Amino acid sequence: PSQFLIGRFAMAQQPRKEKKKPVFVTLKDMEPGERFNAYVKVLNVEILPEIKKYDGTVLKQANAVVGDKDGVVNMYVKDGQIDIVKEGKSIILRNAHAKVVKAHIRVEVDIWGKVETAKDDVGSPNIANNFSKTEYEPVKNQIFCSQALSFTEPKIKKKK
Repeated sequence: PSQFLIGRFAMAQQPRKEKKKPVFVTLKDMEPGERFNAYVKVLNVEILPEIKKYDGTVLKQANAVVGDKDGVVNMYVKDGQIDIVKEGKSIILRNAHAKVVKAHIRVEVDIWGKVETAKDDVGSPNIANNFSKTEYEPVKNQIFCSQALSFTEPKIKKKK
């Protein structure tokens, strides 16, 4: 027990690492399965029916179309995020997740991410380029370890 306390005390005495500054990208740089930070403008919000959970709580949900100068993408919004994501507003997506749902890309912000209102206006999005219309298909990697047959996770690629 005393070694544990000494170790904890030694860890507390070490200088803290500086936090990395977030890197913001445009929507053309997002990849399926990756997380990213971006400034986007909300073009459209469609409120979906509420879902009542088994514990009695209600899940509010909506689909939104957000975009920047490079294009637009579909976004799934839930609970408190609905109050921030309003048509015509510029928002900041922090640690957003680009998921592939039914072979099309969709942006979600889960408990590890954050949606905030932006101070500056993003500008008019490029509506002609919709990233969610691109169809994706899973690809199995044939890379395996010589010691055991453990395959890597399947990747996603654009469908031709």
